[in-house]
Order: sequence, then structure tokens, then C-alpha cells
Amino acid sequence: MKRLRDGGMTLPEVLITVVITGTLVTAMATATMVIINQNDNSEGRVNNARSEASVGVWLPSDLASAEEVDTSPGASPCGSLCPPGVNVSGSNTLMLVWTGWVEGETEPIPTRTAVSYRYVQEGDEWMILRVACYTVGSGAPECEQVVVVHDVDPPPPGIEYYPGITSPTWVMLVTLAVDPASPGDGSDVEDGEDPTYYIKNGRRVTVTINGGGDAAGAGGGTDQITLSAGGTNREGELGTDVVSATPTFAATRSRCGGNFGLLVDTSGSIGSNMSSVRTGLTAFVNAFAGTPVKLQVVRFSTTSSTLSPGGEWTYYYDMLDDDDVDELLDAISGLSATGGTNYEDGFFRMFRNSDGSVQQVLPSTLIFFTDGMPTYNRLNASSASAPATMHPDDNGLPAGTGSSYNQMSWNRADRIIRQFEVDLEKFVGVYVGTDVNGQSLWREQGAGYHLTNFVRGYHYDYERGYHLTNFERGSHQEYQYATSGMTYQRAQSGLTYQYATTGVVFQRFRNGSWESTSASSFFSNNSNNTESDGRRILVTGTPGGWTTISGGKSTYDKANVFAGEGDGIRVTASSPSSWTNTTKDYFDLNNTTSNQNDGYRIQVSSPGGWSETTEAYYNLNNTTGDSSDGFRISTEYNAPFTNWETTTESLYLGGNTVDGDSDGWRATQNFAAPFNYWAAVTESAYNGGNTTADASDGWRTVNNYTSPYTLWEGTSESTYLANNSSWGSGDGWDATKVYEEPYDYHEGATSYNRYNRDILKDLVAPGGVVPAEPAGGPYTNAAAATYYQLPVWSQFSGAMTSMALAECGGTVTVQTRIGGVPAADPFTYQNSVDLTTATTSQQFRSGTFDYDLAGGASVDAEITQLNLSSNNKYAPVSWTCTSGGTSYPFTATPIDGGPWQKISLTISPNQAISCVQTVRLL
Repeated sequence: MKRLRDGGMTLPEVLITVVITGTLVTAMATATMVIINQNDNSEGRVNNARSEASVGVWLPSDLASAEEVDTSPGASPCGSLCPPGVNVSGSNTLMLVWTGWVEGETEPIPTRTAVSYRYVQEGDEWMILRVACYTVGSGAPECEQVVVVHDVDPPPPGIEYYPGITSPTWVMLVTLAVDPASPGDGSDVEDGEDPTYYIKNGRRVTVTINGGGDAAGAGGGTDQITLSAGGTNREGELGTDVVSATPTFAATRSRCGGNFGLLVDTSGSIGSNMSSVRTGLTAFVNAFAGTPVKLQVVRFSTTSSTLSPGGEWTYYYDMLDDDDVDELLDAISGLSATGGTNYEDGFFRMFRNSDGSVQQVLPSTLIFFTDGMPTYNRLNASSASAPATMHPDDNGLPAGTGSSYNQMSWNRADRIIRQFEVDLEKFVGVYVGTDVNGQSLWREQGAGYHLTNFVRGYHYDYERGYHLTNFERGSHQEYQYATSGMTYQRAQSGLTYQYATTGVVFQRFRNGSWESTSASSFFSNNSNNTESDGRRILVTGTPGGWTTISGGKSTYDKANVFAGEGDGIRVTASSPSSWTNTTKDYFDLNNTTSNQNDGYRIQVSSPGGWSETTEAYYNLNNTTGDSSDGFRISTEYNAPFTNWETTTESLYLGGNTVDGDSDGWRATQNFAAPFNYWAAVTESAYNGGNTTADASDGWRTVNNYTSPYTLWEGTSESTYLANNSSWGSGDGWDATKVYEEPYDYHEGATSYNRYNRDILKDLVAPGGVVPAEPAGGPYTNAAAATYYQLPVWSQFSGAMTSMALAECGGTVTVQTRIGGVPAADPFTYQNSVDLTTATTSQQFRSGTFDYDLAGGASVDAEITQLNLSSNNKYAPVSWTCTSGGTSYPFTATPIDGGPWQKISLTISPNQAISCVQTVRLL
């Protein structure tokens, strides 16, 4: 058979073939390149996914267990007792610590678990290593380690990394529960981004990973894993079937749990209502019994104290521990009402140690109960060793007296709670009693300021200089007689006593007037030399016609008024003799000469005791130029200054006391140099005479720091404060107010009456409280309420129970115990309602199931133990359930024929149930 030759391809066919072939080759080449180029990105995404899974396995559960958090780079989980083979090199990024117990022969033995996430280098690889160390009692720690993330970024260029000193925040950033505005790690976190930001032991952890891809994120290169974990935060509307309210890692274990603080008023104003307080607190504790709650109770009156077994400053009772619950109930039963109301000391004790340092463990929920306003503060009543200091914002406010509301006491308490509210998940205030409707005088400080520009006022005194010459001292002459050494005498012979018959009239007083009488009648009836006897001699002229007195000396003495003859009576002498002593008064009444010729004389012997007399008396008696005769003239340097004598400058300066010569000293002012002294002059005189800027010309000004204050000079703050007596310049001291921080002072306070309930609300939540509703209960919003107002004391117990059940109502907490301590090995239980599980162990002593009872209805549930084969070292003993401090009904049925049992029970919204399975070792 003849075969026909193939005619081949036509040109169009060839062209089409070439185009198609080229297109296919190009497509295949492109696909090959894409596969090649994406290989490392795909591998990177796998690596990142592996890292995310590894982080998710370990970190959330560690954070949920944590009681202590340490981010210092030098922290170690095993200290100096690390076993061989454990890598604790590099820097700690996050260390978490929690405690527990294991069974002992006679009592539980405490355990400690410390987990450190470390940034380490092994060879050329940088990694995050999880080192977990477990310690029983005082024994050495047992440690194990696992790589959590491989191939993390090395220290960035420009950063000097020192292991144990530098925190590797470029790999693992741990945001602490601090205010977002505070400096340090986490300062870029905005409000609301992190649901655990304000929760004690809650942490926002960001881990940077790099799978090796070309592009960040989905490209398999650098990416970040961010977890919010730890603490006990939970969405308020969380339910097991509410998908929109899924829990964060902070709530993975249960909304029931955490550290609670209870501040209890035990002041004397509570009185007999203290029984209602004890009942309410007992109900509160019983509601938490068997739940993973730790509770610290601080009572306060004039000062505060913590309910504790041994008087500890701080003490948290473990509600999972039956002994702790019983001890706390015993302590509550002993509370009594006495003393004042010191909010501040109570808050101080709740958050700080006695020395003022912050406590390591702080409450996440704080409940504050009182029946009245604060009357004391730590300035006048404190239980702490730390000194209390005055806050500048309280300057001018009265101190607490203990008898009535005190604004300073409220302010000081408010500052503490405002400082620590960042650590609180919830703060609830409870106001009980009739005082809720009372009013108190609220004081608001005026604008704050500090002082600057301290000045002191003065004015000029104008003075002219001079020196002194011609120094003189003033005196006067004083006539003196001796009061001792003087013997006065009269002559007994040679004397004649006479009376005048002319120039005188003898009179008697009769019928209210004086009338003339005869000389003989006068002398016969006259008894003394005064007019008191109704007899007198009236001198009418110059006495004369002298006649001897018949009665002699005795009659003469009765009539003689003064020496000489001017009174009409006289003595004449002729050779007087027979001298006899007499008195000075008699001598002075009769003596008329300085010698003895008149029958009177002085016998002198050592005259002394000088006394001033008149010049006439001196002249009458002086017989010599000296003082030997008992008479002298003395120079006296006292006023009146009638004589002046020259003295020395030193004597003048020592004696002169006043300007002028009234002190008996004088000198002449010479207004020429040297200018030793200065005299005040007028301003116009100064201006007219002054020629130089200094005092060399004899003119000067002197600063006088008294009013009027026309000039001002700078001074120190301390000098100003020591001398200023009033605001303004009126006292010569002034300063400028600057209305900026620091506020050392405040303008006057504004006072007005406020309801006490509003004052307490401001303490609990300045932005507004959430009142418990309806008033008086039963409360429908206890989960959200932050303020309970109870005018009737009988409402207190119900309110306290509602608060506890708001946290743990509708929950079942499961424990596994051997003897009185948690079983060491894991026991896993499943809830039949939503098939969630909870595991107990020596680390996790309890597991809690939360039930969605938002509608208020009860739910029936079974709790079944899983993985029975893994607990083959144990045998069951019994189940017990309690709620509110009493037994709670349940039904136990065998699991697959026994011996283990599951329990069935009904859970209501107003019940927190605790169930314990007791087991034994085989």
C-alpha cells in the first residue's frame, strides 16, 4: 500500500504553535518562580503558627495561676539553688510565682512554683526559654525547662544588651497594671485596649516572633502575639452560651475568685446594731466558703486592725480552707463597737505595710462599710509606724476632733483610694443607718498657689553726723546736818522767859469766835502752843514791852511757837550755864544763834547719818568751814542741776542716758568730722546738705523697717515665713502668689452643707456610683452595683450576701482532697451543661464552673470525673457539697459501675456551691 507523505504544518499553524508554546513556558516559569519565592514565607508562617501555639500552651495558664509577678531582668526561679542542667542565663522577661500545699504526716506542707520566661542565647540562636521550678517546704527546687519560641530577634543595633541587667522588651513586652499615662513599659497602651489593664496581677504580654519570611505579619516574617491574661476579670454578661461575651484569659478559670478586701466600721456610733454587722459579715463569709476567694478583713474605729490569727498587719483568709473560714468567723463574732471613725487608717492598712511600703498582695475587689462620716485621720490617730505628714492641700483645714465630720480626714482617705483604685477591679461602698440622710459641712479649698518674690518693706530715716565736745556733768549743792553724833542741850540757869505786852493780843475762843482776854487769864488757861485749847497769842505788830513770865519755863513752853520773839514769847540769856540734854525738836523751837549765848547749844562727837536741810537752818547752826560741827554743804549729782562741771568723755558716755541735759550730762554737738554720732533730720534738710552718695559728708540715710513702707528689698522665704503676720504688705512683709504647682497654700475654703450619702458616694466613685437596685433589695444589679444605701440595719445582711453572690452566685467550685490537703495529681471534672472541664491539682487546688443563669432560672447539672485511669493511684471516699455555710443537697451515682461517682445538683443564681471529693491513696 502506498503511503502518502505528510504535507507538514502550514505557516499559520506554525505561528499558532509557537505562540501557545511560549505562553505555556512563560506560565510554567512564573509558577515555578512564585513557588520558589514563597517557599520561605510559607515556612515562616508555619514557624510563626508553631510559636503562637507554643506561647498559647504555657503563658495563659501560668498567668492565671500567678500570685506574684516579677519583671526584673535579674530575677531567677531557683535563686542560688538551681539544679545542674537548668539554663538560667540571659535575662528574665517575666517571672510568675504561686503557692500551694501537699499532704504531710501531721499537717500540710507549703509548696512554691516559680516560672521564669527567659531571653537566652544558645550558640547562634536566640530563644525564649520557660524555666519552671517547684519547691516543697524548705527543700531544694526541682526545675524543668522547655523552649517556648525559637529564633527570636537578637538585640537590635544600637542597644547594649547585658544578660541579667537589660530587659529584652524588643522580644517580650510585659505591661504592668499601672496608669496608662505613667512612664515605662506600656505607656503607649490606650484606655480600653486591654481588658486586664487595671487588674492586680493582670498582664498584657506582647511576644515578638520571626518565622523567617520576607514580609512581616502574614508574610511569615516579624509578627507579634498579644495576650491579656492573669487576674480575675470577666465580662459582666458572660455566660457559657453567650458567644459575644467570650472570656479573656483573665477569666479562663472563673469569675469567682481572687483577692477581696473588706473594710468594716466598728465605731462606737454603731452601738447595739453591731449584732447586725456581725450577722451580715458572717453571711458574706459563708457565701464565699469553699470558693477560690482570699479575703482580708480590716476593722476601723479610732484606729484600725486586721482580723488575723496572730495580730498580723495584713492577712488574707483562704476561703478554700475550712480552718481559715472557721477562724475568720470566730474573729467576726468578737467584733464590738467603740471609738471614732478613721477612714484613712483603714485604707492605709488595706494597701500599705506599717512602714508605708506598698503591700505585695493587694485586693482586686474592695468593699467598704460604714455608718457615718470620718472624724479622725492618721495625723491624730494611727496604727502604723510610718509617720503621717500634712498634705499641702489641707493647709487651713481644722484637724479631726473625733466628734464630728472632718474634711481633712475625708481628704486624706480619698487620696489613698484614688492612688490605689488602679489596682482595684471593683470598689463597693455600703452606707448603713439613719446618718445617710444627715448633712455635714463640706469644705472645698480655694485655688492653690505657692509664693515667690519675697520682700521686706522699709523707709528712710535721714540723719546728720557730728561729734561731741565740752563734756559736763550737772549737780546742785545740798545743805545737810548730822543725825548721829549730835547732843542737843539747853541751859538751866541764866535764862529769863518773857512775853510781850505790846504788839500782841491775848485771845480765847468763845461762842464761835475769838475774843481778847488778859495775859494772866491766857497763861492760866493755856495748855499747849496750838489753838486746839481755845487759847492763842495774835501778833498785831512788833512785839515789845517784854515782861517776865511768872510761870517760868513750863508756862513759856506751852506758849512758845517758834524760836525768837516773833510769836510774842522769848528767852533772854545772861551767862547761861548748868547745861542739860534736850531733844532736837526742842532745840530747833528755841535756838536763835549758832553759839551758846542764847542758852542753847550742840555738843558734837563723830557726826554721821547726814540728812538734807534748808540753807537757813544750815546758816543758823553752822559754826565751822567743815563738817566737824555736824553741818555741811554736799555736792549732789541729781536734779535739780544748777551747777555744771567739766568731765571726761568716757564718764559722759558711761553716764549719759538721754538727749539733752535732763539726766545731768551734757555736751556740745559739733557737726564736723569725725562723725561719731548721728542726729535725725528732716528729708528737706538732708536733701539740702547732702553732697555725696555715702556718709563721708556727714549726711546719711538709714533703713527703718517700720511703717510707712515706701521701699522694698528682697529677702529669703524662711525669713518671710518667720516674720510675716498677715497677707498683704501692711506688716512690712510681702510675696507674690503664683497659682501653679506646687500648691503650698490655698485661698479660703468654701463651706456648705452636703448630704452624707453624697459625700460617701464621692469617695467610692467621683465620677458617679452605680446604686444597688431596687432600694432595700432583693437586688437585681448586684454584679454592677458599687453603692448600697441602707437606712435600716436589718438590710445589711442581705446586701452583703448579694455582693458575695454577685461574684460567685451560680457557680460550683470543685476540690479534690486527700485528708485535709489538695490531692497532688490532676483530677479533671466535666460539667454536663456546656461540657467544659476543670482540673484540680496541687497547683490548682480548685476548679470552678460558671453557669449562665441570666434569666434567673435554676439549672440541673452533672459533674463527672474524667480520665479515671490516670487516677489509678487513688480510690474515692466521699462527696460533700455546701453553700452559705450549710450542707447542699446533691445526688451521687456510680460512673460505669463504680467505684467513682458523679454528682447531680441544681444550681441557682443566688447560690455559690462548693463540692469536695475526698479520695485516698491506694
